[in-house]
Amino acid sequence: MDMRKPQLHLLLSTHASCVAIHAHVCACVCVCVCPQDYLETKRIAFPRFYFVAPADLLDILSKGSNPQLILRHLPKCFDNTHNLSFKKDERGEPTKIALGMYSGTHTSQAKHLIRRTHAACVSAVPPSHALS
Repeated sequence: MDMRKPQLHLLLSTHASCVAIHAHVCACVCVCVCPQDYLETKRIAFPRFYFVAPADLLDILSKGSNPQLILRHLPKCFDNTHNLSFKKDERGEPTKIALGMYSGTHTSQAKHLIRRTHAACVSAVPPSHALS
């Protein structure tokens, strides 16, 4: 009986296993690197995202079409920003239009300033250019 054949079979199966493992490692590296590259493009576009952890940034980007869901991340992007108030639609549901920003401190002063600024902006816009 030739003892080389089992060794050759073992060598071939080991080689196939190494190739498969290498392919899986390459795929894992791609899975880890590609999201980092994606997040880097978003950070370049909006530098305040450099202050946000990768998991939080993914959460912001995945829920970006619904601003109410990303409010908890505001303080990570903007100093002393606590909350936003949104315009309500005819059913009373919040829209994507922010009407005011509330800081963590001096809230009554901030509310007053925002209301004055909003009123000045609204009065400065001609009725033909106003949002409906």
